[in-house]
Amino acid sequence: FGSWQANELQINLEKVLSHLPLMIVNGNKTVEVRPSRIDKTYAVKAIMKDLAGVDFGFVMAIGDGRADENVFTYLNRAFPKASLITSTVGRKTTEAKYYLPNVDSVLGILSKLIEAS
Repeated sequence: FGSWQANELQINLEKVLSHLPLMIVNGNKTVEVRPSRIDKTYAVKAIMKDLAGVDFGFVMAIGDGRADENVFTYLNRAFPKASLITSTVGRKTTEAKYYLPNVDSVLGILSKLIEAS
């Protein structure tokens, strides 16, 4: 029932917002409304450009949706020799180098990083 509601919401938002430069994306348990020219990969590229020359130790990107795949692809290609961790949540075909089985495992990794810092 939830996926039907998400599809209906997406259709209605597309009708109401069609005159605006927005994208409505039905993701993994989400419906995103965002500017059509800006996506996660665009944001990551801008952040990495701003941080050029900064030694931050490593980069970690974790995601579970289709939009995250573009981020993984960009990071893997742009920073092949960097200390880079790309991980998808749940086992599936992915551009990420690693996978985590569920959200609890993501929270566990983040907790360990906080403890170690």
